[in-house]
Amino acid sequence: MGTIEETKKRLEIAKDVSSQLEGIIRGVLLGGSMGFGQNFSVTEKSDIDMVVVCDKNRARDLESTPYFSGHVPQNVLRMFEEGTINLFWVTKEVNSVEVNSFIYETKGYERFCTLKERIKGYIPTKPSETQTQHGFDGQEIIFKRNVTPCGDGFLYEKPALAEGKFWGGPPRNGFLIDSYILYQKGDFFNKMREKVWDSVLGQLVKEYGPHPDLDRVNILNTDFSYQRKPEKLPSSVLERVKRETKDRLEKFVSSNSA
Repeated sequence: MGTIEETKKRLEIAKDVSSQLEGIIRGVLLGGSMGFGQNFSVTEKSDIDMVVVCDKNRARDLESTPYFSGHVPQNVLRMFEEGTINLFWVTKEVNSVEVNSFIYETKGYERFCTLKERIKGYIPTKPSETQTQHGFDGQEIIFKRNVTPCGDGFLYEKPALAEGKFWGGPPRNGFLIDSYILYQKGDFFNKMREKVWDSVLGQLVKEYGPHPDLDRVNILNTDFSYQRKPEKLPSSVLERVKRETKDRLEKFVSSNSA
């Protein structure tokens, strides 16, 4: 199969999983290469990454769907409901394609994406003690994940900011660089996008002033793929992010200086 056929196959899988969740969740986003508007950098080995946003009191309803049935341990659901965690991760093969679903609790997701609160996650296998991402200047930012054993898995954290500095990565970059909305309830993601952009631009101004040199410090610099494998980002995406950053920053500074 070629790129277009492989992408079509994955989009059909993603839409099928998403349709199972309608009425239960707030929304589903596709990330990674599938979030670039399709037909780019998808091969027969490519997996699917999905962000699923769910209220904690609806978490157990996920078990009623074919995708999640039998794949979420009871202790993980309990921790999600109690607020001990606001993220867990399910991987399942569908039609010979690996599908990774990252389930975020709604309020925790909103607060993390708007730079207010850390993510507290659960994962079955031990993650690395630290994570490396990038700041507005493209420099590496390394932060501790506070990994602790929990039952048969591990708890870990991702800070909203790293020592007061913005760092890029999922799920926030889904609003800035690479996302494709599969489903949203009540315009959920569209409203979130505005909040995320305002929060990130506010942080950019906090770190570099109201008139930063966007050739030196910018949102694209914070993207892991842009720093490590820039060829994975389509030129149309690069231009859109640059243009949107410039336009939104001008409006942000103007509205906050009035």
